[in-house]
Amino acid sequence: MILRLSVAGAAAAVTAAASLGGVCSAFLQPRPSPPSALGRAAFCPSSDARLRLFSSSSSSSLSSSFDYDLESGESSSSADAEFEYGYEYRKANEKPVFNRRLKRRTNRSTVAFSKHLSELSRIPRRCSPRAARAAAKAADDALRATMEDIRCGAETEISLNVIVFTIVLRGWERAASKGVKGASDAALELLRVMENLGDAGDDLARPDALAYSSVLNALAKSAAKDRGAAARAEELLEDMIDRYLDGNDGDGDGYAAAKPNGVSYNTVIAAWANAAAHSKEAPERAEDLLRRMKRQWEERRDRDDDGDGDELRPDVLTYSGVINAYGRSTRDDGPARAEALLDEMERSDDELLEPDAVAYNSVINAYARLAARLGKRRRRRYGGGGGNDNNSGGGDDGPRA
Repeated sequence: MILRLSVAGAAAAVTAAASLGGVCSAFLQPRPSPPSALGRAAFCPSSDARLRLFSSSSSSSLSSSFDYDLESGESSSSADAEFEYGYEYRKANEKPVFNRRLKRRTNRSTVAFSKHLSELSRIPRRCSPRAARAAAKAADDALRATMEDIRCGAETEISLNVIVFTIVLRGWERAASKGVKGASDAALELLRVMENLGDAGDDLARPDALAYSSVLNALAKSAAKDRGAAARAEELLEDMIDRYLDGNDGDGDGYAAAKPNGVSYNTVIAAWANAAAHSKEAPERAEDLLRRMKRQWEERRDRDDDGDGDELRPDVLTYSGVINAYGRSTRDDGPARAEALLDEMERSDDELLEPDAVAYNSVINAYARLAARLGKRRRRRYGGGGGNDNNSGGGDDGPRA
């Protein structure tokens, strides 16, 4: 009954609006499409075309309007036009915002575009891989469309800095955590774009440690299914180290913000731990990173006492990652190697190496997996498996009376 009245009421309202001679026709028109800087790049405007996006510093609503003039003379600007992008048209008198990460001021248009990308790439905690991929790709497409518009000469206030790129990288990182195939490769490809821009002299787009960490995390989360992800993560770490040490501008400080730290090493170790189930070399590669990290920290500690090398100091997460790699491997000596690392932690006087429940559980799980593998081998060898659990029908291990 209520549904019939609602439908009838809606039909009556439409009829009444039509009878008023089109007075309400504006409300029945489809909503205009957003500018190409927020969607796909469909044009290359000339120098006199105007594309300006300004953020609102006083309202957090989803209402927006744009000044969008092309050579054709068409305009989509409107005082009350509504779009689902958190922007609002403003005059160019907004004061820029100081950004601590960039150590310089950022205009309001860039801040608004960053918020827009964050909204596009945001996903709920419980989300399907398909939805996660769609969110990450939407942010990636918006960024690449803006890059294309700028390349074609569009006049815009948006500055494509490392923060804008990192937001999209984080989107692909979250997609990788949901098991999206190819998410880590998409993040790595976008990072290479940032490196190319940085090498070409664009200091704002040059990747820093947070950008590299996002891609390393994406590769680490993909390593369980992607057999080459862990190796690519270690290669990226090596590239990160080389770029930090060598630089690209002659004085060695081109990638000063991309300084590797303990988080970088721990992430690659976690990647090898995730790959240990299908890679026999994974535990040793993880332990090699641990030894290298420890050696570099000791060298810096002995060279100076200013604490400059503390960011490479191994902690319980570092050791637990290597222990987990040995525990997940199919090597028969894996549990013994994991227990040896646990003993090393217990004997150490370093307060950061005090074993926690994760380290102990990893060793216990390592022996449990070994016992399961040995039991499976025995069942395959003797067939059937009868008597493996309660000694009934067994009698294969001892002399018969």
